[in-house]
Amino acid sequence: MVLTAESEIRDSYLAESAWWNGFAPSGHVAIPGRASDALDGQGIEICSDTDPSVRASGVIDAGGYFELNTRDGSTLPEGTYRARLVLRADGRSRVSGFRFPWRYLVFSSSGWVIELPSDRLELVVRA
Repeated sequence: MVLTAESEIRDSYLAESAWWNGFAPSGHVAIPGRASDALDGQGIEICSDTDPSVRASGVIDAGGYFELNTRDGSTLPEGTYRARLVLRADGRSRVSGFRFPWRYLVFSSSGWVIELPSDRLELVVRA
C-alpha cells in the first residue's frame, strides 16, 4: 500500500495504534496523613457505567501507583467508570491498622468517578 498524503499516513497510523482504539489508564491513590506504602499490595478496580462487564484492575505499589489492565489485555473504551479498592484476602493488609473507610470497597459508595480518556488518575481515600 502506498500512502501519498501526510493525512493518509497519519490516519493509517492512528487506525492501527492500540492507544487510538482504547485506553490503559494508570494513576495514584493516597491516604492523606498516611505513608505512601499504606496501600501497598492492595488493588484498584474500575467498572464502566454503561457496561458492567467492561472492567480493569491493577495492584497498588509501595509508592501508591497502579496500572490498570483488563483480563484479556484489551484496552478500555472511552467513557465514565466507577472505581473501588480491592483488599487482599490473606489478612495481611497494612490498612487494617487504622479505621479504614469501607465505603471505598464498593463502586456505588466510593465516590470515585473516572472519565476516560485521562492522562493520570488521582484517587484519594478520605476518612
